[in-house]
Amino acid sequence: MAGFILFGPTHHLLTSALRLRALRHELLVGNIANLDTPGYRPRDLDFANTLRTLTLGHAGVQRVGDWGAGMLAFTAAQPRSLVRERGGEEKLDGNGVDLDRELSLLVENTLLHETSLTLLARTLAGLRYAISEGKR
Repeated sequence: MAGFILFGPTHHLLTSALRLRALRHELLVGNIANLDTPGYRPRDLDFANTLRTLTLGHAGVQRVGDWGAGMLAFTAAQPRSLVRERGGEEKLDGNGVDLDRELSLLVENTLLHETSLTLLARTLAGLRYAISEGKR
């Protein structure tokens, strides 16, 4: 059965999104942990642009397979090289972390991570249903 693909682009796109959401979660928690560190600049990941970049195969990301979007394999340096310092109003000690903003971004990221996880679970449930030939 040449050309049979078990996991399609949707599955790979969702798993890539989950990995990026986890990385963004680490960055946001790190920002909160450094709330009182003098001179600390908050770091973040522009999720939409990063996923778009990775999906299009830029920034040194290796494509897996020979077809469409979402077939990604992160290299060791990816996607950490896409992390940027985020500008903002600094306090007197040079720290740019705003706790309210970081917490709201963290909550938003958590909800979107859960949404991606739910969508991935549903795609796997469809596969499980097909494997069982529609029997329950």
